[in-house]
Amino acid sequence: VFSVRTASRSRGRERAQARRARRFSGQGLGSARTRECAPRAPTSAAASCAHGACSRAMAGLAALNSPNGCEDEDDEGTDEDEPPVQIHRAEFRNYRPVVVSEVPVYVCIKEKSGRLFEDRGECRFVRYRWMRGPVIKPCIFHPHKTSQLRDVTKTFQYYCSKECFLRGWHSLPEDRWNPPETADNIHENGAEWIEVARTRTYCPTQLDIDRPLRLDIIPLMEDGVDARRGGMSITTGTVIPTPKEARTRRMISPGGQFNAEWLNKQFKVMNWNILADLYTNEAQYPYCEKWALSWSWRKHLILKELKSMTADIITLQEVQKDAFEEWFRPELA
Repeated sequence: VFSVRTASRSRGRERAQARRARRFSGQGLGSARTRECAPRAPTSAAASCAHGACSRAMAGLAALNSPNGCEDEDDEGTDEDEPPVQIHRAEFRNYRPVVVSEVPVYVCIKEKSGRLFEDRGECRFVRYRWMRGPVIKPCIFHPHKTSQLRDVTKTFQYYCSKECFLRGWHSLPEDRWNPPETADNIHENGAEWIEVARTRTYCPTQLDIDRPLRLDIIPLMEDGVDARRGGMSITTGTVIPTPKEARTRRMISPGGQFNAEWLNKQFKVMNWNILADLYTNEAQYPYCEKWALSWSWRKHLILKELKSMTADIITLQEVQKDAFEEWFRPELA
């Protein structure tokens, strides 16, 4: 019994090896592929369609991988159409601009040679254009959040979420309702973007409140004409007004509360850790809104509180050099 089983297994292994040899031989592989594929050979029309689909897919992938996003085939152009520089990267340091505070922006430019550098407004082959968008009202319950929904049948108010919408629908007092839409309001809500500046830097004004800003960065050709390629546009959140007056703090001393007699002493010293901007990050302060951590917002609050204390001597901690030179020194001088 053992010898019969062994012989059967040996013959089985030999047949399997023979089949593998025929399968991987050049002649066997070619003939097998010919016989299998011949009945399903595509027509010329189907082949051209598949080729076109493949070409479009490859072109789309190339466009997605390009730094300028998707481009039309007609815009490919030649080397003569290439601008001297292209915008490699652009971003706002703060998402929510503040009135009378310059919008911090970073722009990285790439030359034809491949060299990258930051443009601070000195590159002659780039021009800037600031645009003001339509009004986007804040939420009636959360003024620091932009609205996502609007009630157009009852309260005519703006809300940041479905929960706020339902809350406003059921319990918002009538004195906080907005008037119904008019022709002027409809025109305002559909207003287009308008140009407000042609400089690299821009300080929002009162007219920009509740409106987004867009920065168009446009490369120029050698003759000064706008290039059709290599540009970039970035958009901010809605502009928020300058913070209101500083809050009144309740001052406490080891012997009790401060009184008028103490406040009229010869001099007063104040010390404050203002939290350096380089230490403000969302990982460290996840409970705080990103715009509230930005230096362009906090610097106004800090300055107002410093002035409200009327201290004779002020000492500050975690003060960055640029913050002292550009903000505290001129404002407190």
